[in-house]
Amino acid sequence: MKTLWFTGIPASGKSTLAMKTHLYLEHAGKPTILLDDEAVKRASQSKIIEAAQVLTRGSQMPYTIIIASCIAPMNFTGTLIYCECSIKEVAMRDFDRYPDKDTYEKRLESFKNAWSHFIGPQEYDIKVNTGIHTIAECFETIKKQL
Repeated sequence: MKTLWFTGIPASGKSTLAMKTHLYLEHAGKPTILLDDEAVKRASQSKIIEAAQVLTRGSQMPYTIIIASCIAPMNFTGTLIYCECSIKEVAMRDFDRYPDKDTYEKRLESFKNAWSHFIGPQEYDIKVNTGIHTIAECFETIKKQL
């Protein structure tokens, strides 16, 4: 079993890149299980890793578990993929996604208040900056290192 864990602040591209990776591996004949941020939020890290092990135990096929979460795991033995992106960029993405919610300035202030304390993982296996590079370019970086 191999586990890929995508982490970064909301709207940093982690779910999009996790889905692209999932589809890529499935198309290549490598079975995967994708756990998105909402599933991860409802469970502890140890429960997620335990569930991944249970899901793959007894299987003749080596599954790849793909997790996308704002939560960066501790003592993790899989591949940690850090999706870096500025707060200004993620606020703009969120505004583009939900333009009727409020102004960009309010959205930016909200993201600053919620995520200015976020410190990305100090140790990671792959780092992509989705604020500078396109999702396609970031995916190519990830794909080359899998």
